[in-house]
Amino acid sequence: MQVNEATGEVTETLAGETFRFHAKLPMVAALQAAIGEKSLSGIFAGINRQDAKVIYEGLRCLCSSGNAAKVDDLVLGRVLAEAGKVIATTLAAGIPQDDSSKNGDAAGATTTT
Repeated sequence: MQVNEATGEVTETLAGETFRFHAKLPMVAALQAAIGEKSLSGIFAGINRQDAKVIYEGLRCLCSSGNAAKVDDLVLGRVLAEAGKVIATTLAAGIPQDDSSKNGDAAGATTTT
């Protein structure tokens, strides 16, 4: 798995097919709608439970490489662990990390007077 920290893009090969994934706002919203989940923590819980619907919709909704239809050809038992990791990694890569030492206060904003 390759993660581009600058863009949040995650690249992974599953069953011989290379996919790119992004956690862009509309893609994450589509994932939430597809699985009926309102929180990111709920999505992560589904990944941890190895919920097939979360795994399938996560791969399908977060795929940005133009080959999301190939997800339908994946055999769950052969890609389950990798698929869960790539979805979690993609979501994590799309969530900005707080670096208060660079950005000022804990909210990531600088303070001015």
